[in-house]
Amino acid sequence: MRDWASGHAKPIAWVSCLIVILLGLTYPVLLYLDRNAGLQLHGLPGISELVSLTTAFAGALIMARQPKNLIGWMLTFDGVAGLIT
Repeated sequence: MRDWASGHAKPIAWVSCLIVILLGLTYPVLLYLDRNAGLQLHGLPGISELVSLTTAFAGALIMARQPKNLIGWMLTFDGVAGLIT
């Protein structure tokens, strides 16, 4: 009998990847709507979102291929949390 992680990892990985893509697509819209707020105090706008998007996508790929690998789970949910904040 398969364990829980190997049976449910692929759907969780790709749903979280879809959430990350949707959150990543909303960032330019929100940046445009808030264009009068000025530049950020640190770095270029959008760099942290790009890093979170890449991290979550890499984690989703690892989760889909090797569901028992905890690095994939951590990368995915770290990227999702980075885009939510």
